[in-house]
This record gives sequence, C-alpha cells and structure tokens, in this order.
Amino acid sequence: MQCPKCGQEIEEGHLLCEKCGYEIQVVPDFEAEVDRSISETMTGIIEGLPEEFLIHPDEELFEEKRHFPWFAVSSISILLILIAIVGGMFYHYYKSPDYQMKQATKYVENNDYDQAAEAIKRAEELGSDYATVHLALADVYLNKGDIESFRNTIFSIINHQGLSDQDIIFAYDRLVGYYVSTKQYDAINNILVTAALDEVKVKYNEYMAKVPEFNYTEGSYDEVIPLKITANTEGTIYYTLDGSEPDKHSSVYDSPIFLDTGDYVLTAVFYNAYGVKSPMAQSSYHVEVIPPDMPEVESYSGEYFSPQLIQVEAEEGCEIYYTLDGSIPTEESTKYNGFLPMPMGDSEIKFVAIDENHTASEVITRNYSLNLLTDYSRQDAMTVILDYLVQSGLIVDRTGAMVSDPLQRYYYNFACTVPIGDDGDFYIFSEYIIHADGSKEKTQRYFAVGVYNLPLYLTNYDATTVNFALTSGQLNETPQN
Repeated sequence: MQCPKCGQEIEEGHLLCEKCGYEIQVVPDFEAEVDRSISETMTGIIEGLPEEFLIHPDEELFEEKRHFPWFAVSSISILLILIAIVGGMFYHYYKSPDYQMKQATKYVENNDYDQAAEAIKRAEELGSDYATVHLALADVYLNKGDIESFRNTIFSIINHQGLSDQDIIFAYDRLVGYYVSTKQYDAINNILVTAALDEVKVKYNEYMAKVPEFNYTEGSYDEVIPLKITANTEGTIYYTLDGSEPDKHSSVYDSPIFLDTGDYVLTAVFYNAYGVKSPMAQSSYHVEVIPPDMPEVESYSGEYFSPQLIQVEAEEGCEIYYTLDGSIPTEESTKYNGFLPMPMGDSEIKFVAIDENHTASEVITRNYSLNLLTDYSRQDAMTVILDYLVQSGLIVDRTGAMVSDPLQRYYYNFACTVPIGDDGDFYIFSEYIIHADGSKEKTQRYFAVGVYNLPLYLTNYDATTVNFALTSGQLNETPQN
C-alpha cells in the first residue's frame, strides 16, 4: 500500500507513514453526502425498533445483571449488524461508477468542471464503460472551454480499439456538432476524409468536398465525348480545358462538355455549399473524330430558267443544315426537311451534315441564278389574287381592305416558286390579315398562281410529297395575252 499523501510504500499492518507521518485510516473517509445518507438511514432504523429494544441512558443497565433482559442483548447485536450492513452498502455505492457519474452531473450543473472531470475519472477507475466516460469527459472539457482536451478526448474514442461503431459515431457527432456551431467547415471536411467508417461519411456527406469525378477515363477517342463532371453533394464545379488550375473565375460546369477533335487536359475543382474546396481532378483526352461526308446536293451551281426544288442527301444518322446569307451553317441554322425551293435571282446556299455526335462535315456551297422565262412577274401574280377577291366581294379594292371590316385588310406575301407535279410551275403566296393596330396574323391559306399564264388556285403544303399540292379548281379566268 502507498501513502495517499507522499506516495511512500507502507508495509502491511502499519498504520503510520514512516516518511511523512500520515496516519492511515482503515475505514475510508466518506463524503459529506454519504455521511448524511448513513446517518439518516440509521436514524430511521432505530426509530423503527420496538420500545423494549431500545436502551435509555437513564436506566441502570448494569445495576443488577440478572435484570438485564436477554432479548436486549440480541437487539443490540441486530442493531450493530444492521449498522454494518448499511455502512457497507453506502461504502460500495460510493465506490460505484453510477454514483460518480451522478456526482459529475451535479458538478457540471454547478459549473464546477474540474470536480466533474475528477468524478468521471473515478468512474472510469471503478470500471465504467470507456465510451460513456470519455464522451461525458469530452462534454465537460467543451463546457469548460478546453477545446484541445475536448478534441483529444474525442479522438481517443475514435481511435480506440474494440469500441462499437455506434460509440464511434457518437464521438463524431460531438466533434462535427462543435465544428458546425463554430462554422469551421474545413475542419469537418478534413476529419471526415480520414474517417474509417463509411456510415460517418454518408451521415455528414453534405459537409464534404470530394474530388470531382469524370464519366470518361482519360485516353484517346475516335468520337465526340459528351463529358460529364459530378460531385458528391450540392455546390459548384469549376473547370478548365488547358490544364490550368481552375478557380472561381473559371468556367462553371452546368451541362455536358462536348470534346470534339483535339487534345484536352480537363481540370476541375468542387466547392460545396459551405465553401469548402475539394482536391483537384485532372484527366487528359485525345479526340480524333472522323467527320461525316459532305451532303450531296442534286442541283449543281449554275443558271436556271424554271422553278427548282433542291434535293439534298446525307449519310445515315446525320441532319442537314443550310444558310442563305453566306454564313457557315451550324446546328443553330435552318434544318433541311426535304423541301427547299431555289430562290429567285442570284443566291448562295451553304450546306453541312452533322451527325449524332455533333460532328460536322465539310461545308458544301452552291451558287444559283434563277430567272424564269415568262412574261409575268410575282407582282402580276399578286394582282390576280387581289382581283379575284374584289370580284368575290371579300375586299374593297387592291389595297386588300376587307368589306366586312375596312379597318382590317388582307396581305399576300410571296413564299416561293415551285413546280407542282404535272400541273406546272407556280408562284406561291401565303395569306395574312393586317389588323387595325398594325399586327399581322397568318391565316394558313395559300394561293398558287401559274408562272406562264396566271391561273389561280388554292394550295397547301403536302407533307407526303414534300411539296405543295393544288386543293381547288381554277378560281379565275386565265388572262389573255
């Protein structure tokens, strides 16, 4: 046994420390609360005994031994035994982990954190559960403001061998909770990255900023790559394609990046919703895409003297786009749908084929000059339409003013010149109504006027033939030359 005061080893049976003179007590000192509890308990036991079991000081107990009742002796023995039992019970309770933990709780309530820590440590010495004791101790340090001891205690749980996953998760809960309350989000990310339990990472995924992931591994490709970048939670991804380190001024990823022919070094970083930056991800790609063949245009460049429908074909899986203003066609240009009348006069049309991988062919250009061999112009054809409507009582005069509402008028816009089957070549006009406020409304009605002798018909676009088709008999009398 060691001296509680100076630590000197004391031989068994000695009650006095030879070094410092400290007197060794055989019966341990109880705390005041334990003393009070024993006193109250013994008082209750004594008060509960029958009157004849009690010995009063004023009695002449030993005056005549023959008058001392045998049962009084027995009652004293019982009382002493009860005292010993109750004292032993309180001694063992004082020595229990539960008692020490309850004491620690009272100390915390009184802001006496040092005493609370000592009580918790005594509970550990008395065999209390490691995780329970150290979680309580960590809370005491946190309340005390001793953050270093708080962290060390939590990590002692996290790194302790043999504890349950649930105990370790509880430790992470305490640590993450503290960092969230102090907005130290980078610290949360750092401890989660090294966490051994996947359950912890899943639980606090929103606070992590993992390395962004690409849906294509680096390497060489012979087709356009629709490259996607993903992150583990909500936030913003920034990227570059030249290998430079991205920052918040770089391109923001919000849709797939189509990598066409060329060499790329894709670099990306992720910032989560709490501003934590991930490590950088980087992959290199060499893309060499074989473009589709140029479209085949049936009508060659040159002069034409009758209406033409331009036929264009491309390889399977491609869409054809064209422009009429000399610009390079793209997927934003007009799509060829099978119907393209040759424009009147001089024109330059550029065509391109674009496949399903968004790869464009070389551009092919056609230059046309269409001048009809006829005595009638487009203006003559529109006059035929207006004359017919005047005669039919639908408009007042060639201005197009309606008989039913003079504030509105019909207007006819030249659309194209086309051959219609075996019926001949026609000027096609679309009909509009000009309202009183100047707004224009298309009526979906079309007129066809013969190019050479001006016969008038109603017509419609026929999707089955990809052309116009006459939908009425001749509406006028053919003018005489």
